[in-house]
Amino acid sequence: MNTHLPVRDNQVRSADFLDAEHFPNITFASTAVREETGRYFVDGDLTIRGTTRPVTLDLDVNGFSPDTFGATRVSFSATTTIDRNDFGVSFNAPIPGLDHAMLLSDSVAIILDVEAVLQSDSSAS
Repeated sequence: MNTHLPVRDNQVRSADFLDAEHFPNITFASTAVREETGRYFVDGDLTIRGTTRPVTLDLDVNGFSPDTFGATRVSFSATTTIDRNDFGVSFNAPIPGLDHAMLLSDSVAIILDVEAVLQSDSSAS
């Protein structure tokens, strides 16, 4: 976790939020890739704080290209929105001076920009 603000990074890693000491990894394991009317989706299981929930990533394939080593690279972006409470991230606090206003939203947008290298059958083993 790096938000470029060390105080915030430490708070997000704390037991109030991600509890990185006990749950050092956030994982996603895909279960299916599907196409619907020209759009691609990746279904899978997201684990945060030891809690696993199914999520669907909305996928944009940005392109394929050869790299300088002769391999094929793919670039894609994916987004989803989760409810942080579903993963045990329930800390919140009122905003001082504002009635009924809370510091954090329950919705968290996850935005991924990924580059991957295609492996041939011989290099995948």
